Amino acid sequence: MWTLQTYLRRLIWVCMAPLLVLGLVALGFDLRSEQAQRDQDLQQRAQLIRQYVELRLRTEARALTVLASSLEQPNAASPAGFYRQIQAFRANFGDHVILAREGQMLMNTRVPLGTALPAMPEVKGRSAVDVALATCQPAVGDLVDGPVSKSLLLPVVVPVLTPGQATGLVLLATIEVDSLLQRLQQMTLPVGAHFWLLDSTGRTIAASDPTAPLMVPVDMLGRRIELPLELARWSLVVQTDGLAARSTLLRSMALWLIALAAGAAAAYWAAQRAGRSLGDGFKSLATPSAASLPQQDIMEIAHTRERLLQLNHLRDQQQAELRQLLTQIGHTQELERKRIALDIHDDLQQTLASLKLSATALGKADQNGQQALRRELAQAIADQATQAVQSTRRIIDDLRPQVLDDLGLEAALESLMERFERETGVEATFEAVSADGGELSVAPALAITLYRVAQEALNNVRKHAHAQTVALQLRQFTDGHVELRVVDDGQGLPPPRAPGSPGAGTDGVDGASTAPARGAAAGSGLGLAGMRERMRAVGGTLELRQAEGGGTEVVARTPMGSGPAA
Repeated sequence: MWTLQTYLRRLIWVCMAPLLVLGLVALGFDLRSEQAQRDQDLQQRAQLIRQYVELRLRTEARALTVLASSLEQPNAASPAGFYRQIQAFRANFGDHVILAREGQMLMNTRVPLGTALPAMPEVKGRSAVDVALATCQPAVGDLVDGPVSKSLLLPVVVPVLTPGQATGLVLLATIEVDSLLQRLQQMTLPVGAHFWLLDSTGRTIAASDPTAPLMVPVDMLGRRIELPLELARWSLVVQTDGLAARSTLLRSMALWLIALAAGAAAAYWAAQRAGRSLGDGFKSLATPSAASLPQQDIMEIAHTRERLLQLNHLRDQQQAELRQLLTQIGHTQELERKRIALDIHDDLQQTLASLKLSATALGKADQNGQQALRRELAQAIADQATQAVQSTRRIIDDLRPQVLDDLGLEAALESLMERFERETGVEATFEAVSADGGELSVAPALAITLYRVAQEALNNVRKHAHAQTVALQLRQFTDGHVELRVVDDGQGLPPPRAPGSPGAGTDGVDGASTAPARGAAAGSGLGLAGMRERMRAVGGTLELRQAEGGGTEVVARTPMGSGPAA
């Protein structure tokens, strides 16, 4: 069995579970989207680096092609003039230019014109000079060691052509690795990302961080992008290490989890507070005192507590009334026993004693032969026996009306009204109405209850109403209910007393008033309480109200099948 707080806590967790699952799913999609965005950003940065390298190589190749075309003309410039041209090229592009033929340098912008120059260096990888002469197209080679600059260079070679064939003369633009790296490092990359520019042999031309290892394959969540260059046989590699990616994802995951944990903590706090409020409210229902009232009351619980207080007050009143009724019943039983004893002593016993004396006198008359006295005594004995029978029948009818068992409720009530009129002189009428117009039939237990209610109502009319007429109606409705109505034209009900005043009545749950009345239920109110308890025992109601035109009206209504006998 759960406490209310535990039940509410579990209920809130059950309600929160779909939201938590949805939050975790959203977290997964968010992390996946974030990783996809990071990959896309890395791809775009790699494309920008490749485009920059490609554009620089193609720009220098085109410029060299234009410069080489001046040597292909019949009126080519003199060596000094051409040397000035390649110096202008160097000033514009920042890269030195070499003019060579068959492996021998002829001009080099690094030294003055006419300076003795060494032979072209040997290339360990792709030779741009050989490719350019073979294809008659511009070519880019792998890293070479410059014999004049004493540094690593990247050659861009353009052949000098005569119509239809190469002359063996080539122009070389030598790109210094440091200058290229300096430009590339100005291009930003995501955190944790590095790039490597590799020649055809895999040697590193430039790298964003020479100390960073080039890992194949990369770690978990690391990404690697490898892009080939079109003009050169180089490749660009951009990759991120898994640590940086994991750190970013873990940071995002931590923020999500903190938000989910905060929501769960808020739900737990709300469950605790709601459970505590409801628990305090329900506890206050058991002991509804001012000290037990919760600080934040709940409307429904407050209404229920107020109703419980009313019902408890009504219960206490009804219990007190019931105790008084039981006491009165005991007293009434003793009075009834006393009355029956007096009836038997004053009526039946006297009649039987007189009958005994008459019988004794009759015996003596037989012995003396007094015929006239015998006849007189015999007639007296017969009259006294008839009187004893009538007394016995009256006493029996007071205890239990025989006509109720023999002829039913309708005949018993009619006999009761005739005897009431005969004994009190009050004009009494009786009417029985059946729903189907036939004979009215009531279960025995219900019949005796209605009979006793009518008997008590007439007894109150006899004692208190000072009425001239009284009417009793027994009616059966089509819905299966039976109604007993007793109406008198007596003094009627008194004005209602203020609540809480001595003798003030209260309305019971069945609508019956227990206020003392001068009409059909006047006096101590215990007669009405007894009638109400009788009706409640068979599932019915009793109502006392002012009759139209004055007087009092008692209405008892109950289902047809009520009572233990049903």
